[in-house]
Amino acid sequence: MKGEIIKEAMQFKGLNQTSLARLMYVKQNTVSKWIRGKSEPSLDTVFYAL
Repeated sequence: MKGEIIKEAMQFKGLNQTSLARLMYVKQNTVSKWIRGKSEPSLDTVFYAL
C-alpha cells in the first residue's frame, strides 16, 4: 500500500526512482524496495524530504 502511494507521488511530481533517490539522499535500489514493499522509508528520511 505505501509503495503505491510513493509511486503515485512520484508520477504526480514527474520523478523517476533515480531522481527521487537523489532528492532523499538514498540509493535507487532503496526506492525500488519501498515501491515493491520490501522495506519502508524511515520517518527521518520522510521528514527530511519535506
